[in-house]
Amino acid sequence: MKIRIVIVFLIFASCSPKITREANSVKSFEDLKEEIIAFKNYEKEVKNNKNLKQEITEGALTDTLGFKDVGRFKYSVFYNEKTNELFRIKNIEITNKTLVENYYFKNGEFYFVLVGETEASYPQYLYFTTKGSTVEHAREFARLSKKAEIFKRDFEKTH
Repeated sequence: MKIRIVIVFLIFASCSPKITREANSVKSFEDLKEEIIAFKNYEKEVKNNKNLKQEITEGALTDTLGFKDVGRFKYSVFYNEKTNELFRIKNIEITNKTLVENYYFKNGEFYFVLVGETEASYPQYLYFTTKGSTVEHAREFARLSKKAEIFKRDFEKTH
């Protein structure tokens, strides 16, 4: 009887799905360093592109009910006017503190976002995702990714 149980267990164990981890699923420091350099180069390329059209929208930030002003926002879109290709969205929210978010798009897709506390300071956070990478602050990245998609969708509706 015991041998039958062992045989059944061995058959079950050998037929069950195998969970394996790819050797390349975690990026090395050098790979991440190269990606960050690529992000910085792309940021510089977009900021130096004088052919991009900029549209600015400003307004009041309200509470969740929409009745009380809690601050101001300034939203800038940078895009190619001929092709309507979106490159960057700069979102500034001023309440009791200032939040600056720079969303970058490449080939029509959200690429990365830089987040800081003032326009003059260098951003404190870089959020991005690539195949095989993980994001340390996954919840914050998910929120910012959703925000980027909303910004992109709004841009596409008007252009």
